Amino acid sequence: MVLTHAHADHLGAMDVITDTMPPARFLFAGMDAKPPRVYARLNTSLAQRTVRATAVRRGETIALGLHAEANVLAPEEPLLTNTRSDPNANSVVLRLDHHDVARDTKFLFTGDAEAPTEARLLQHPEEIATDYLKVAHHGSRFSSTPAFLDAAHPRFASISCGAGNDYGHPHKEAVARLRERHVALFRTDEQGDIVFTSQNNELTATPSVAANGPALVYSDDL
Repeated sequence: MVLTHAHADHLGAMDVITDTMPPARFLFAGMDAKPPRVYARLNTSLAQRTVRATAVRRGETIALGLHAEANVLAPEEPLLTNTRSDPNANSVVLRLDHHDVARDTKFLFTGDAEAPTEARLLQHPEEIATDYLKVAHHGSRFSSTPAFLDAAHPRFASISCGAGNDYGHPHKEAVARLRERHVALFRTDEQGDIVFTSQNNELTATPSVAANGPALVYSDDL
């Protein structure tokens, strides 16, 4: 289990999950100067179930069996400071590599990373090239900068946001930048849960609700 950063909308009811499905490991950003009160419940749950909690940093690799691994791309020391939101800027960023038959299929998970994080990641542009992008910060206008999207060059992307949320996510600027690059974009506020499957060098997206009818399957031969 990965907690990208200690904001309540990401932390939420994590303790309920760890109570019912304790993970083998718990990874977090390790920047929790003023965590929300719910964080205490999560820490109690982890301690009661003797779950190993680790603050991760750039360069670490987590093995996920024979055919997959997760590479930590952020946060990196020294941590970013004096940003619009330091917890967001120091989100855990992971690239999940699935070692398929002919090539790796890559998934990039960006938490609530914002422009300062993306600028730091762009120091190693080859590391953020991906097939799938979890769009940062719910489609906020503070993320998904043009240079970052050009380097990542995803085929598929998804935005996690609630319908009619108070923040106006996703912002039209971020959506426009993705559309301009012809990314196949999926949104939880419009299409519900979305499952991305990597198998036999094909990446498939299955939303639970299509924008104009029943669920559809979108596939891309990589």
